[in-house]
Order: sequence, then structure tokens, then C-alpha cells
Amino acid sequence: GLVGKQGWSTVSITIGMAANVGLNFILIPRLGITGAAITTLIGFGVQFGLSAMMGSRFIKLPFDFPFVFKSLVAAGTMGLLALLLPSPRSMWMLAADAGIGAVFYLAALLALKAFSLEQLREAIRPGVGTRLVAVASADIGSEL
Repeated sequence: GLVGKQGWSTVSITIGMAANVGLNFILIPRLGITGAAITTLIGFGVQFGLSAMMGSRFIKLPFDFPFVFKSLVAAGTMGLLALLLPSPRSMWMLAADAGIGAVFYLAALLALKAFSLEQLREAIRPGVGTRLVAVASADIGSEL
């Protein structure tokens, strides 16, 4: 397990933060707020990668590559849609854009068959939180 290994988390957070701050000096002067967003994404990516790598040494969890790939494709297409939408000039427009993006992302996941419509219906039923945890735990247990 990970008991007594909290120091690894500090290491991954520190390295991710250092990557973020270091890249800020390079990208913000050139790209402004977009550079800040890119460096934040890279910093969190570094932190996630290190945490996943370190954690996998102690806990073996199944990794669903096809689902992750489909999620990334759906996120990329949603990002392209966001580029096509006009720049929001109010909080209401921003909320509408976020809603459109969420619907588009969900539709892309369904089109890519990342999950079924029945799984989506099950997920939005009242009291589903505990059922989803039980299902996920059973799935992980069967794959180990």
C-alpha cells in the first residue's frame, strides 16, 4: 500500500510546480494568458505522470487505454468546438459555452462508444453514487 509513502506525493507536486513556474518565464512573455494556461496544463501533466508512475510501483491498478484514448479524442474535439465558438462577453455566454461543450463532450464519448447509453442512464439515477463505487470496485477486483 501507500501507507508511510506520502513523501512521494510531495516530490511529484514539487516537480510539477517547478515545471509550471519555469515554463511560465518562457511562455507567458510570448503567449500571455494562453502561455499561462499551457504551462499549467504541462505542470499538472508532469505531476500526474510522476504520481501515476510512483503509485503504480506500490499499487497495481488496471488501466483502460481504449477508454483514456476515447476520452482524449472527445476532449480534443470539444476543444476544437470551443475554438469555433465566439468569445464569451458575459458570464451567461460563458455558462452557455460550457454547457454546449459538456453536451458535445458527452455526445462524442457516446459516439466513440466509451460507454453505453444504459451505463449513462444508470449513472444519472438518484442514489447512484454508492452503486457506481460498488460496480467500479467489483470491476477492479475482477481484473486484478
